[in-house]
Amino acid sequence: MWPFSKKKNEPSGAEPSATQSQAEPEVSDAAENAVAGPGDADQPVQGEDFGPFDGDTLDYREYNFSDFAKGGLDLGSMMIPVPHEAEVQVEMGDDGPQMLHILTPFGRVTPVAFAAPTTGELWDNTVPTLIEGMAADGLETTTEEGPWGAEIVAESGEGTLRVIGATGPRWML
Repeated sequence: MWPFSKKKNEPSGAEPSATQSQAEPEVSDAAENAVAGPGDADQPVQGEDFGPFDGDTLDYREYNFSDFAKGGLDLGSMMIPVPHEAEVQVEMGDDGPQMLHILTPFGRVTPVAFAAPTTGELWDNTVPTLIEGMAADGLETTTEEGPWGAEIVAESGEGTLRVIGATGPRWML
């Protein structure tokens, strides 16, 4: 899976290539810098020329993300661009690395990939469970519509947590 990019040698205003327009997106919280705001009429939607994409549908090495990222992080199941001004943090557990976080000036992004059924319903079925769990932890939760569908927004004290999910042909991010 390779989120967010444009083809190398493709001008910014160019039409997406066939590979890009046929790619199945997935989500990463890092996308908030790559997409328009919720009120914008030309906001990209799932399936257009921005990621995330299924790694089986394209070769990520053909993409140039240097305009917004300093490099790509190969996690095996995910290829994550690391934005300029960001750093990678690894949360360690007793048995080694547990979670990876990308710290940006706008907040922390924690990408997580899951295997999913081909029906594409995993995120839709997960949202109520996540909201219930967050409410049980004392968080005020709401949902907002984002470029990949429902986003869970939770408030607690000084912080805001946004959980974004999207599904591809065999995965959910």
